[in-house]
Amino acid sequence: MRESITLQRLRAGKPVLAPQIAKFANAELAELMGMLGFHCLWVDMEHKAFEMDDLLNINAGARAGNIDTMVRIIKGNYTSIIRPLECGANGIMVPHCMSAQEARDIVKMARC
Repeated sequence: MRESITLQRLRAGKPVLAPQIAKFANAELAELMGMLGFHCLWVDMEHKAFEMDDLLNINAGARAGNIDTMVRIIKGNYTSIIRPLECGANGIMVPHCMSAQEARDIVKMARC
């Protein structure tokens, strides 16, 4: 398993360059972003009409370009948390997390 560039940089106190993929679920675009020197792609599935097949394409390109993907999910159940990770995302952003206990529950579901 490849170590996360984003996590390495955050632990070292360095900035992470993370453009948003907003309109095109394109593997080539994701790969190009890595070649241009970005560290992570932010994929917003809460506000954009991306499907899991789109995320698979983005993640395939990201892996080819040696770039991480961070997915903002639609807050919901176990499936909405785990599916992006199963598609190859390096991490998820859960919107509207309202308490420390809710954050712990989300982490527990993501690790199952």
